[in-house]
Amino acid sequence: MHGKTNKEVFDVQGKVVGKTITGTATSTIYMTDFGIQPPNLANIAIAQNKVLITLTFTAKEA
Repeated sequence: MHGKTNKEVFDVQGKVVGKTITGTATSTIYMTDFGIQPPNLANIAIAQNKVLITLTFTAKEA
C-alpha cells in the first residue's frame, strides 16, 4: 500500500462442507506503518490510524 510492502499475519477461520471451503481472514494494520498519515479534516473528522482488514473467501473444487 502506498508503495510499501509489509508482511502481515491474518487470523483465519474456515470450514469445509463437501467440496467447498468457506471462511474469513482478519488482520489489523496501521496507516502509519505504510507512510500514510490518518486523514484529518480541520479536527472535525479525524480518521483513526488502525484499519481492520477482513477477507471472506470461498474455494470450490473445479
